[in-house]
Amino acid sequence: MLRALPASLFAAVALLTAGCPPPGPQPPGTSGAPDASAPPSASWKPKSFEKVTEGCTQSWTCDCGVPAKAGCHLDRTSDTTTSGACAADSGPPTGCTRCLALPPAPACACTNVCP
Repeated sequence: MLRALPASLFAAVALLTAGCPPPGPQPPGTSGAPDASAPPSASWKPKSFEKVTEGCTQSWTCDCGVPAKAGCHLDRTSDTTTSGACAADSGPPTGCTRCLALPPAPACACTNVCP
């Protein structure tokens, strides 16, 4: 019965049954999982949006991810806005229940400022 199989099909079956070699070790920090020892980083969080003539304007605030140290305050990147497209979700097609906008390109940053 094996002689009846075309050579290419036999080769494919042989490759599938042979299995793949185990993956080699990955360099540290490339596993795709977040590093639990790394401090939380600042990121842009959507605040509010408003519908405009063409699309919408999304307001963003810089979320530091951690509270300020005792006796200090956080100096964070100023709030900003980006333009996006309206999504109607389950409402009328002309509605705007969500603003599909990308976060600002410059990364937000937080710094502990202590007296």
